[in-house]
Amino acid sequence: MAVVYINRQKEEHYLKSVKAKNGKVRHYVIKNKWKAQFEELLSEVPIGFEFYEFPNARVVLRQKTNP
Repeated sequence: MAVVYINRQKEEHYLKSVKAKNGKVRHYVIKNKWKAQFEELLSEVPIGFEFYEFPNARVVLRQKTNP
């Protein structure tokens, strides 16, 4: 089951992970899960990251901030 985040406009966002050319893993937030392969969709949010929704309802994945 893929991670799903629903923003204030009731749009679903999914978390995608791909391997970059330098060997590291990149995480993306996508709206259409059908454009990603099943293996690329994540089932949980990576440790140290969180979803963040901007005031204009755009959703991104960012590192957690310390209060």
